[in-house]
Amino acid sequence: MTSNFPAPSTIGGIKRLAKQLKRQSKGLSHLAALDMASQHATFENFKHAHRTLKNQQKILSNLRSVYLVAYWYDKNERRAGREVLETSLSKPLSELGTRHLFRRGSYIGRFRQANSDLFVKDELSASQESARSNILAAARTLHFMDATGLIP
Repeated sequence: MTSNFPAPSTIGGIKRLAKQLKRQSKGLSHLAALDMASQHATFENFKHAHRTLKNQQKILSNLRSVYLVAYWYDKNERRAGREVLETSLSKPLSELGTRHLFRRGSYIGRFRQANSDLFVKDELSASQESARSNILAAARTLHFMDATGLIP
């Protein structure tokens, strides 16, 4: 019965699916529909779904976004562009280190901290792929610093 519906990933989605299930099958209680919708979303029951998704929401609300930007120009194909990556950290950048410490890092040091949540690579990359790899290397450095507390 629930195979027609995509699996919900939020409490609101589970409740909407439960309402649809309740409308489809007459006589189904609201609690049973909530449990069915939760099971369709790979939870044991609605209480389990609510508890799990509430904890995930707490974790996500504590994350801080950081943006990494790199510009590129490909001479062979005569194309140019900008690569942007939004990544999340559990601590603000000010707790990870100062601007001077970020400059000493091997990958993050290629970027300039333009704002409290923005790193920009001013030097043009030779291709879109190299811009992406620079951004990903800098993001891995930030995540490592965030997880371990170590600085460059």
